[in-house]
Amino acid sequence: MSQDLTSAAELSRQITDFILERTEAIIARFLPDFVIPGFFCGHRRHGSSGGADLLYTLAHLHTLGVSKIAGVPVARAMAKVLRDIDGPTTMTFYSYFVAESLLAFGPFEGNPLLADFTDMERENIRAAVDSTRIYDPETQQLRNMPNNFWAVLARCEFARQRLGLLQDDSILKKTVEQLDHLLFHNPLGYFDDDTEDRGRYDIYSADTHLFCEPIWPLFDADRLDSNLRQHVRLAEKIAMKNGASFVFGRSIGALSLCMTMEMSALSLERGLATDAVRSLGLIAHAFDAFKTWFEDDLINAHRHGNTEAYRGVLRILQMSLNCLCKLGYVAEKLRHMPAIAPGENRNLFPSLDDFTPFDDRNAGVWMFRNEHLAFQLALIEGGSSDYAPWLRSPGLLENPVDSQLFCGVPRLTMGAREFTVSGLPVQVEKSAGAITITHKNFRCVSGGPDTEPFPGQRTVTYRVKDDTIVAEEHLVFENPPDALSFYVPETEKPLRVAVKSETPFHQDTIAVSGMGEWRSCWGALKNVHQIHFAPAREVRFSFEITPANLER
Repeated sequence: MSQDLTSAAELSRQITDFILERTEAIIARFLPDFVIPGFFCGHRRHGSSGGADLLYTLAHLHTLGVSKIAGVPVARAMAKVLRDIDGPTTMTFYSYFVAESLLAFGPFEGNPLLADFTDMERENIRAAVDSTRIYDPETQQLRNMPNNFWAVLARCEFARQRLGLLQDDSILKKTVEQLDHLLFHNPLGYFDDDTEDRGRYDIYSADTHLFCEPIWPLFDADRLDSNLRQHVRLAEKIAMKNGASFVFGRSIGALSLCMTMEMSALSLERGLATDAVRSLGLIAHAFDAFKTWFEDDLINAHRHGNTEAYRGVLRILQMSLNCLCKLGYVAEKLRHMPAIAPGENRNLFPSLDDFTPFDDRNAGVWMFRNEHLAFQLALIEGGSSDYAPWLRSPGLLENPVDSQLFCGVPRLTMGAREFTVSGLPVQVEKSAGAITITHKNFRCVSGGPDTEPFPGQRTVTYRVKDDTIVAEEHLVFENPPDALSFYVPETEKPLRVAVKSETPFHQDTIAVSGMGEWRSCWGALKNVHQIHFAPAREVRFSFEITPANLER
């Protein structure tokens, strides 16, 4: 916990100062006169995303009491940014960024930000806050978007209503009705982002609840508080020393540090925190860690590691500003909070051996932490390496981002097809310091979604002995695959990987440092341990992973 931290209000001030400093640096270097350039870092301007995020950052600074930005009154700067918004191409998150920025100054009619706008310019802003194009009125479904966009569209429509621009609230009512089902049909309170309800629980389970915050009064208060409490408890459990909460699934890295701060601030504001002092400490710790994610005045999520393709370098400016918006949310929550004195020193990361179920279908996450190791093992649905059921510990146990390079799980081929283990297991058995997981069949990762799986079963038991992870694998196939391999990536911290098997195998290590596809969201991978097994109908092997230079 920061030594100079005396209260939530003081932390809010520190965060506000950081947002202002970083925003002014971005404006001074890259955005003269608050205009987003047509090209940035070699990529054509990505719609209105950068402008909407800049506008929303300025709105947060206004709410936090900042009157000037780069020597210009904040309201005047916001009006300049609004003129540069391309209304027809602005949708989803960026629509409500524009709408809620306007709302910081009042309804649409008579809004001082639009005081000298022409009729055509006003119509452009009307189009910018309207995201109904993502909704298909015939099917009453979203157009090819995951479930969390129901919350985004609801927030857009609610903001339009508050602005006085919503003439027909039928879509708002539909989104709230749909969300009421998606948020509350799971008795455990977690949100499945998969449109086919297959169990994709990731950072968007918590984030979707945050997206809904303006419309929380439209839901049952008791059920909402129950859901929020579940996510607060999860965030408290899975907080990692690098400041992140979720270290599995998509949209992690810097965004996961933001989520730690957002959920902790929310828990303090609503009185849901298990330990208010620890929650404040988690925010301070994550904030200190987050500062290192800025380099050369921009987010460095793309510089040393990778992001998902859709969040690549083309969105480096947008992501930089978006993270500052999230910090603004945290600072606002903390600003007027009653004083929380640090008190005695808290252990922010106590030992833990806990499996949190996400539903009744074996989805969940194992969080393990002792004096030597800390990792998460998520059992969830997802089609990329980000969702593979493998141990994740930033800086120690990582995997490539948004990739078909599945690590920590068996990979096999049959003919021209490749198969691996993914999705929800058929059985999970948790015991002290250990977990046993069984998956039925092996999913094809090289064909279309309708490609038949490879028949078989994988059962693995993970155990932790002090600083060593022991895994026992049992693979059974209806027919032997053509090839069978297993990969364990290594960061700058070397790993000892010792394999035992009655089945013949060959083990070696490849240096992958500098290879673009071998990067995690946390950094570059240095080596990859690969183990190739002789194909057979049944394969049993075990391996031990021990950090070679572990700090005791």
